[in-house]
Amino acid sequence: MKNVKINFAQIAVQMEFEGPSQTVDIRKPLGNHIHQTTGDLSMDQLARDIYFSRQPVELTQEQAQAVLEAAKQKFVCPVWQGLEQQMNETDNKEEETV
Repeated sequence: MKNVKINFAQIAVQMEFEGPSQTVDIRKPLGNHIHQTTGDLSMDQLARDIYFSRQPVELTQEQAQAVLEAAKQKFVCPVWQGLEQQMNETDNKEEETV
């Protein structure tokens, strides 16, 4: 996985096995969760970037993994799976354009 851009304001979440997905804004709850649980200054800055983002946030591979782990601690499966799907889709789009 290379750097990915994630729009934390528009995560597609499939809350039911059948039916349409819902768009969920996870900027504030995820940013707060990371801010409240990290001891790392760079992760705290990333939490701030996510919380206040108005555009997609670019993440390195390491940051993406750390953010996904934080999402798994904070959210139910459909939410973090939606985030993971957006990360994978963004990564695949970059590979196609290279």
